[in-house]
Amino acid sequence: MLAIFRTNQLITNILLLFYAAVLLSAPILQGRIWQPTSSGIGYVWLTHFFQGNNTIAWVAGIVVIGFGAFLLNYLDLSFRLSREISMIPGLAYVLLSCSIPQAGFISPIHLANIFLILALYEVMDTFKRNTVADRLFNAGFFLALASFFYPVYLIFILLLFRGLNMLRGFVLRERLMVVIGLLTTYFLLGVLSFMFDQYELFRRLQFSEAFAWFKWSNEIVYFGSLLMWLVWLIVLLVALSKQNNFMLKRVIQSQRRINLLYWGPLIAILTLPFQVQLSTAHLLIMAAPLGLLSGMNLQEMNRRWADLLHLMWMALILVFQFRDFIFPT
Repeated sequence: MLAIFRTNQLITNILLLFYAAVLLSAPILQGRIWQPTSSGIGYVWLTHFFQGNNTIAWVAGIVVIGFGAFLLNYLDLSFRLSREISMIPGLAYVLLSCSIPQAGFISPIHLANIFLILALYEVMDTFKRNTVADRLFNAGFFLALASFFYPVYLIFILLLFRGLNMLRGFVLRERLMVVIGLLTTYFLLGVLSFMFDQYELFRRLQFSEAFAWFKWSNEIVYFGSLLMWLVWLIVLLVALSKQNNFMLKRVIQSQRRINLLYWGPLIAILTLPFQVQLSTAHLLIMAAPLGLLSGMNLQEMNRRWADLLHLMWMALILVFQFRDFIFPT
């Protein structure tokens, strides 16, 4: 089945939309009710237009995941991170994005991941360039947009700084450009919120109620949630174990960009103590870098074993998504 995605044809990216729709068909088929969260000001504003419509929220979620997969494939192909040209990194991203039971409808983290991928692209594109001010400003801009949907994404400014260290060395002026891009975006959104008499909502969702020490959801202690944390931990450990293999016979810029991806999940772990109402869905903040690394791993595996692993992974997701039907209480 993976043979379908071992190509760089545009139609393959479109197939990823249908693939995600199959994996996330449970909410629609089982008639689940979409309950939007107050995660960030951007998510609240966006979901206001859905007016509680389950179908629109489900379709929007599929489109957002598919677009994220397309961007991840584009990043992979632009910088030749994988040894072969294929859509498998995007496929792995879809698998990870659909693996959380709460991921059936549009998620603030899926939206934030789109802008995180764009921010990573801007930083990766600074290697050996003389003029990078626009790219660094854009990186801060995209990171700010990501945090408008899930505020804890501000932590990934460390990832952007680490990327600049690896690709360009330490230049204080360049880090200030990233910060200026981020702060400018926050200032503009603050002004916009004030104009529409929603500044208090902006302040509350982005700052005062966005962070709290060890204020976790009770959901994470359930057996199914603990199992999902274990699955993601295994995926992370497998990716870490393959780091040396990914570096063999690669040019220096590819090695540095791949190493940058490894910093993504490690920095994401730093968010665990201060994320408000921490739940299993929080794992999705690792989906972009871990999806690309997992896709690279699937590409380099024996094709039969890769197909088997893919089918097992897909089956596990379907079991989690249809758990209420398979294991009725």
